[in-house]
Formats: sequence, structure tokens, C-alpha cells
Amino acid sequence: MSDYAEIVALVEGTTEKIFVADMLAPYLFEKGVIMTPIVISKPGQKGGDVKFDRVKNDINLHLKQRRDTYLTLIVDFYGIKGDWPGLKEAKQRKRLNNYTR
Repeated sequence: MSDYAEIVALVEGTTEKIFVADMLAPYLFEKGVIMTPIVISKPGQKGGDVKFDRVKNDINLHLKQRRDTYLTLIVDFYGIKGDWPGLKEAKQRKRLNNYTR
């Protein structure tokens, strides 16, 4: 049994993978956390166009492999498709708060 907590970070693509590996992982390692970035899979493609069903499948696969590992998700909000749970409500809240890009 390791003294470290382990986190799998499912990431959208190369940019997020580099961010986790170069920025988050070294910092968290000093705090006793091992963080491993894994690009969300799609047959023949890695990264981009992240659909919720694709992510849900990867989440289920990783959670079944090890019960003692935490999992997080890092994706860009920009361009995300409408099949994500809570997305419609989040966009509505954004409009209510008068937030603009």
C-alpha cells in the first residue's frame, strides 16, 4: 500500500495533458499525490470533440480498474457539445450572471 493518493486525470488533449504533467503533477507530488494524465480515448483519434458518452465510457473503465484511485476530468468548456449533463443549466446561469466572453 502506497503512502501517496493517486489521481487519474482524464484530459481532452495534448494541451491539458502537458498542463497536468508539467504543472499540477509536480506540485501535487510534493503534497503526497500522484497525478497521471490520460487523454480521453476514441478509436483512431486522441483529443478534441469530447462527447459525454465517450467520457462516460472512459470514466467507467478507469473506475473499474482500481477502486483506490481518484479520478478527475479536465476539458475545455469552449465548443463542448450539448449532450453533457447540466450544460443547459450552466449556460443559463452564465446568462443570468451577465457574464460575457
